[in-house]
Amino acid sequence: MKTSILIPYFNNSKTIEKAIESCLLQGVANVKEIIVVDDGSKPEEFEVLMQLTERFPILQVHKNNSKGGNSARNMAFALSTGDFIQWLDADDVLLEGKLKTQLNFLETTDCDIVYSDWRYDFYYNENYTHSEKHLGKPHKDTIYELLIDNWQPCHNYLMKKEIAQKLFDLGLWNTQTRVAQDREYFTNAAILGAKFGYVSGEFAVYNRWGGNQNVSTISFAERLILNLEQVNSYKQSIKQSALLSKKSKKLYISLLDTEILISVYYNFKIKIPENIPFTHIVWKRIHWKMRFFIPFIYICKNIEFLFLKKN
Repeated sequence: MKTSILIPYFNNSKTIEKAIESCLLQGVANVKEIIVVDDGSKPEEFEVLMQLTERFPILQVHKNNSKGGNSARNMAFALSTGDFIQWLDADDVLLEGKLKTQLNFLETTDCDIVYSDWRYDFYYNENYTHSEKHLGKPHKDTIYELLIDNWQPCHNYLMKKEIAQKLFDLGLWNTQTRVAQDREYFTNAAILGAKFGYVSGEFAVYNRWGGNQNVSTISFAERLILNLEQVNSYKQSIKQSALLSKKSKKLYISLLDTEILISVYYNFKIKIPENIPFTHIVWKRIHWKMRFFIPFIYICKNIEFLFLKKN
């Protein structure tokens, strides 16, 4: 029972070698293949990647021609043949013992996906500044944790091929998604009934780049809009689920409605997609500085929704 490690790559020549070396630390007994899909890198950046195939025979490289990170992930998965799936971004690393520990957990439990402890490593202009450890724990309600954005990087997870196949068939590395791609993927997995488990140990490093490398083309206002598209998608999936109880659905939709109101706090131009009941406001999820404004936002936006619906 071996793992396919799947890596999207785009101009990551400075970090890809460490990423691949971290995969090899997992041991040949645990890794079946390392599949890297290049998403339209510069020729010189792609050449660095191809040179690594001479050093690492286990490495497979494929081209995807600028279709986006999620498209590269989908292509890598379609090519995979392992029994387990390990996602990894080209600028992050796995730590020794990850696959051995997490594989043993998945092989001896009924869980579909396992996660562990991890850490941030912060860099400024490629110079390391500090680390921040994140200790995990078992969750009674994984959907709740993911909906409140109790985030962890995708490479902290290991998953069985069967659940990854189900998500692939449903297109849940959504090629239209531009923000929070991993949050969307694993939240949908939980809503669809995937069982998550925790095993202790620090096994993943998420590198956070600052300075000249910290470049985003998506503004904060645009991120709010894109995030709300995900929120509305979650709401529809939860409403349609045959696995969730009526009580659970109300809780999850309330969390999402509260997130919508918080987004309107930051951008009052946002229009709500449907009426939000006042009982859906989860006050403990709202910072105390916002609480005075939320009732006003709630009234204004519900009136606006009813007016637009009527006309």
